[in-house]
Amino acid sequence: MSVLVSRETKVIFQGMTGAQGTFFADQAMAYGTRVVAGVTPAGGNESDPVSDAAVAIRSVKPLTVALDRLAERIDGVGRLDLKQRAGGSSLVPASGGSIRIVSGPWFPDGLAPKLQAMSPELLLPGVGEFARDRVRLLEINEGFVAALLVGANHEWAREALWREFPADLDATAFASLFDRPGDPPAPGPDTDLNAELAGVPLEQRLSDMVGGSGTGTVLLMRAELVRRFPGLVVSLLRPSNGGVPMSATGELMAEHVIAPMFLGHIDPSTIFVGFDVDPSVVLGEEWYLSVEEPPSGPRFGFDAGGGSGIDVHDGGPQDAPESWADLTWAHLRSADPSATHIRLSAVGWNGTERAGVEWGRNGAHQARLAFQQPYRMIFPAHALIGARR
Repeated sequence: MSVLVSRETKVIFQGMTGAQGTFFADQAMAYGTRVVAGVTPAGGNESDPVSDAAVAIRSVKPLTVALDRLAERIDGVGRLDLKQRAGGSSLVPASGGSIRIVSGPWFPDGLAPKLQAMSPELLLPGVGEFARDRVRLLEINEGFVAALLVGANHEWAREALWREFPADLDATAFASLFDRPGDPPAPGPDTDLNAELAGVPLEQRLSDMVGGSGTGTVLLMRAELVRRFPGLVVSLLRPSNGGVPMSATGELMAEHVIAPMFLGHIDPSTIFVGFDVDPSVVLGEEWYLSVEEPPSGPRFGFDAGGGSGIDVHDGGPQDAPESWADLTWAHLRSADPSATHIRLSAVGWNGTERAGVEWGRNGAHQARLAFQQPYRMIFPAHALIGARR
């Protein structure tokens, strides 16, 4: 039996929505075949020709196919309200109408330096009246952070449009107030804004747009210590068994150390350090704050001293301290009052040994006894944080 097919023949595809079926249907339609419908077997001998045919017809419409393929190459369309179809999502909005793709440039750097350049008071209100040699824990005002970032994005887009740059007023160009480690590729858990602005409903609160649950904790420190050691290592310590998480050898337990998520300087003697931990957790669980001298910057010298039992007199060797770690300038002046620097022979300690280190033996021994151990200060957090406002 011969099959007569002409230019006017109408064709219905069986199994049209599969990868192969869609490919050959496209080729047939491009050649001129009049494809009017198609069916997709639901499995076995069961099928729904009416609904399957409707889905099949939709799947071969040139606009739908073109948009589907376009979506595979363009970011920003995944949050549209889409109709579901067999094998995936159609890019035609359920409410009908056109599709909107939000796009624009992305700047991973934080805006805090810009805000601080205008006035440090905008970044940290009251910092100008903060006394020297003080440490305080503060709370991040997430509503302010969100308002600043939303306004900055909107004003940037308006400026770009005015300069005839194809910007979108709903695009997110800035998502962080403070610089974060690395370069986050988009708003999310590594930025202050936790979502693209275009996907935020109008009724959402500003404070809910920043971070996750709770807020963050910021350390503010102004001290001569900061100026002398600009590479201070600051961290929060989660308590262990109700106390400082420290081993018997004096090492901090790594699993209890929380590193900062950002750090900045107001002036050479003032720093602020932020942590992704809510102040209520820091207070309620009685956390600690650790401030350490950077271990990579060794120092040599002696403390000013003034230790008890050290008598300054005219000449005569004096006994060395029981440990070189206790050696101060007061010990040296007691043995050599007229010296302006260390004179090994005048002190009279040549050959004196403490823990295998001998005074005046050579440069290595002398450097070892003058080596200053890096310091570490640990404070209970509840002693530093002020009343929450």
